[in-house]
Amino acid sequence: MQIKSFMKYHFSLQYLRFKRDCKSVGINPYLGIGVVVCSFIIFSEIIFKKISYSSLLYLLTALIIVSTFGEEIRNQFLKSIFPPIKFRKLRLLENLFAAAPFSIFLVLENHYLLAIITLALSGMLSLFNKMALKGIQIPSPFSKNPYEFTVGFRRNYVFILTIYSVAFLSVYYHNFILGLLSLLGMFLLCLTFYSVEDPIYYVWIHSQSSKVFLRNKIRIALRYSFSLGLVIVLPLVCFYYFRIGLILLTLTVGLLYVVLGILAVYVNFPSKRTVSQNIQFYFAICIPPFLLFVIPNMYYQSIRRLKEYLEC
Repeated sequence: MQIKSFMKYHFSLQYLRFKRDCKSVGINPYLGIGVVVCSFIIFSEIIFKKISYSSLLYLLTALIIVSTFGEEIRNQFLKSIFPPIKFRKLRLLENLFAAAPFSIFLVLENHYLLAIITLALSGMLSLFNKMALKGIQIPSPFSKNPYEFTVGFRRNYVFILTIYSVAFLSVYYHNFILGLLSLLGMFLLCLTFYSVEDPIYYVWIHSQSSKVFLRNKIRIALRYSFSLGLVIVLPLVCFYYFRIGLILLTLTVGLLYVVLGILAVYVNFPSKRTVSQNIQFYFAICIPPFLLFVIPNMYYQSIRRLKEYLEC
């Protein structure tokens, strides 16, 4: 296969992987594309309407997202396929494609210079393909057992720092709603730490009942996620103490999101969730009052599934 046609195949494969991921969680791929586009537009509108110096924050967000393409293992694989010149061309195209929506929105907001800078810096980032330094391990405040938060923290530390930055900017610029959104975003990120099902062996090795196993998982996850959210909660309470009720409500919803994420892993263990379970999951995410009904239902389903692999 010629290199040019292989590059076309590479981008087509990424699109097919996206469609497969959507189908695996019970979402129509075209609906998934629509959700991504709408979320991007809403996110962009919020930044430009609610935050001072929004264009610079927008530029930083674009560069953080583009930088994820520089993951070392991924680029080592690409280097094994493409010769150096074609590899550089591929990396440049990937970064420019990822930065293009941000540049287009900057143009629509009349920030022409920043639009050009976004593309230029994204192109420059394609020259750096080792985002993690060999021999240096990012310290984690969490225990390695269980592994979810340690792995999730080290893989997403850039996004965690970004969320913290947005939270402190919300306080600095007196934007309370953005602070609540950053708090909720932190818990949604913690939820993704449990997006991959455990191998059966990881469950089977626990000599405990399904109830004890699941409650321990939930207890540890709540403690760790609360510690991450506390960094956002404290400044919000200090500067918006008169809205403490809304802050605590958002904190509670965020913690329930984490519980939902854990239960979603085991509700049909070891298989993936069914379409009906996915519908429950996403309804509860989008409409928080549904959490009060979905969480107990998934909890009892998870207990029944885990009994097959754990001592009673």
